[in-house]
Amino acid sequence: MLWPERNDNWRDGAKPAQKAFLDVATAILQFEPVTVCVSPAQYQNARERLPREVRVVEMASNDAWIRDCGPTFLVNDKGDVRAIDWEFNSWGGLVDGLYFPVGSSGQSRCAEGLRDRGRRLLPHPRLCARRRFHPC
Repeated sequence: MLWPERNDNWRDGAKPAQKAFLDVATAILQFEPVTVCVSPAQYQNARERLPREVRVVEMASNDAWIRDCGPTFLVNDKGDVRAIDWEFNSWGGLVDGLYFPVGSSGQSRCAEGLRDRGRRLLPHPRLCARRRFHPC
């Protein structure tokens, strides 16, 4: 999960959204471990609010939609898990993209974090937008 904070996306300083994310993280904890990535500016706030069992990781990002800019995993027939290290172009890149600068989406930091946790990364040579992989 990515901790919400953008004032242009969330009302009231993102406090209602943060409460909703807190509730979701707490519910998921009943079934599996939870990691929440948080910007440096929001780290202390998130750490104080989230349950102790939630792993909180400092990571720059420009949105809370990890579905769009977070890591993607592949599982083979043997159950081996690999993460794809791809580049997110902020829904269109420099021309008609949603955010600038494009490189602030956090995907490279996701990759770094996955490497730190012992995950093997498969480099992807193309940009991705809206969670679609462009063919090689």
